[in-house]
Amino acid sequence: MSSILKSQLCYTDLQAVLKQFWGYEDFRAFQKPIVQSVLDMKDTLAILPTGGGKSICYQAPAMLLDGITVVVSPLIALMNDQVEVLNSKGIEAMAFHSGKTTEEKTMGLERLRAGKYKLIYVSPEKLVSKKFIDNIRSLKVSLLAVDEAHCISQWGHEFRPSYREIASFRSAFRQMPILALTATATPKVQKDIVDNLKLEKPDCWVNSTTRNELIYEVIKTDNKFGQLMKSIRSTNKGSIIVYARNRRTIAELSHQLGLRGISALGYHAGMSGIQKLENQMKWISNEAQVMVATNAFGMGIDKPDVRKVIHYEPPLSLEEYVQEAGRAGRDRSSSAAVILLGGYDMRKKEEDLRKTYPPIEQILQVFNHLEEATINNYSSNFSIQQFAEAINTSILKTYYSLKVLDRWGIIVMGNQLKEPSLVKIIQGIESSSNRVSNDAQLLLRLLVKMYDGILYKKVKINENYIAAEIKCTTPTLLCRLLELKNNGLIEFIPSSGSTDLRVLINKAKKVERILLKSNYLALKKVALDKLESMNEYAHSTACRQKTIESYFGGKGLLNNCGNCDNCTSEIPKEGLIKEEKEMYKLLGDKWNKVDELLSHKMTMKRIQLINCIEEWERQGLIEVKGNLLKRK
Repeated sequence: MSSILKSQLCYTDLQAVLKQFWGYEDFRAFQKPIVQSVLDMKDTLAILPTGGGKSICYQAPAMLLDGITVVVSPLIALMNDQVEVLNSKGIEAMAFHSGKTTEEKTMGLERLRAGKYKLIYVSPEKLVSKKFIDNIRSLKVSLLAVDEAHCISQWGHEFRPSYREIASFRSAFRQMPILALTATATPKVQKDIVDNLKLEKPDCWVNSTTRNELIYEVIKTDNKFGQLMKSIRSTNKGSIIVYARNRRTIAELSHQLGLRGISALGYHAGMSGIQKLENQMKWISNEAQVMVATNAFGMGIDKPDVRKVIHYEPPLSLEEYVQEAGRAGRDRSSSAAVILLGGYDMRKKEEDLRKTYPPIEQILQVFNHLEEATINNYSSNFSIQQFAEAINTSILKTYYSLKVLDRWGIIVMGNQLKEPSLVKIIQGIESSSNRVSNDAQLLLRLLVKMYDGILYKKVKINENYIAAEIKCTTPTLLCRLLELKNNGLIEFIPSSGSTDLRVLINKAKKVERILLKSNYLALKKVALDKLESMNEYAHSTACRQKTIESYFGGKGLLNNCGNCDNCTSEIPKEGLIKEEKEMYKLLGDKWNKVDELLSHKMTMKRIQLINCIEEWERQGLIEVKGNLLKRK
């Protein structure tokens, strides 16, 4: 494999690269063996917690390797973020995905063949396509980095069947080693990653999930908003992320927080790309303290001063929770990860989760109607609502059935067919001198130089290439374009997109075989088991750091953390357990009202009783009917 290298690489070469592009003197202790394995051209599995610096473990070595580094990533937004950050550091990189125009892809391949890029980002589907492999077959691929590698495992929390095909890419570039990275993986998932990527005698580096600077807390409450306000107001400095599951809750929370004098913004899929970008930039620049968002927010954003991550409701798994909570305290300063737990949250979670795994019969019923909704198995403007009405099925059932078909590669739904941005210069450079910043003036000159005809007609521009030329991120470039537009110097129409749907497999029997062969029903059970582990964590009285460490098979924490709510609680656990037993004895074979139980002379609070009821029901000890309950 020595032919892959420019010269005999050594760690000191890598330190020089790290200093030049990232400004660090050295790698962190747990990063060192990982990058050394990459330099030694060994297959490697690296598990580092969120904020542990996974991406630099392949980005820095890529600068020394003779060929290109191909990075597999599951999310377009994450690819774009990584490319923007690299470009801002003077490292040329490109993401190839469905959101790019044909022109962008063609120009990108030309620059790739000309040796302009050291790293390229692709989706797993793109990686194994014959067209993509043929396009890069003549190039020297030095390293394949597989980000979010847990997606390859059916036992992981974000299983994507397309990840199972990644190993086939290696046959075209035999000398290429693989670096698989993820933030969380149980021992079972780790084995699945190694087996399915066909890693050969890999170096496996599993860092502890323990975060000494992170204080875990679960607040059981029947007044979530009041607790949210209290938690935010107790955070004097630094930023806060509040995770919620749906758009309505996000809009309501950000609005209500604003009314109470808290600078809060929202972020969810229903917002325009520009609005999401503006809100993100305001939060990053500390114009707003709180970002209320879905869990899509935060990936690829390295903000060091996030002091608190609050989950307005519990996540679906400990894997998901640890990744999201880990976005707090990246600067290693004391930070908090808080879950606000309502009395019936976990039951509602289970109901919602079961909906995402509809019966196979229902999935096939929806699939059989797709032929009527597409022309030659394709639709460029697919509406789930109209489709559901046409087949006389509820929107939710239709949506979840389509999501399963999309996840298993039977259809491709929701690709963004991107229309490029348009720009026309309407006033000359001489008019800009006293009206806009120097950076905006520089951009105006560059536009004239790069695009013929831009002075007399709207032309298509490529934000990624422009950003690379002036060494800034794409969001920064967008801000400068808006500055020019707002000052009357250019006409600017940002890019837009529509949703399409394509049917890849058109035989119902084959679809059924795919679902059965992929252990669809077993995966449903895995998801429910993960939710149960989350439930146990939420109701546990044990040290939270130790509970998390144990779940992921770690042995790094021998003693209690001494920081989490359970370790610092002033309530004696034995007293509460005794009170629970006394309350349970009060239940007979007749129906009891919750309020009547609370009227007994006990110190148990309403939320504590609700949590007990939920646990008793889970164990099959009681029957519940609305506000009534009795022993079984």
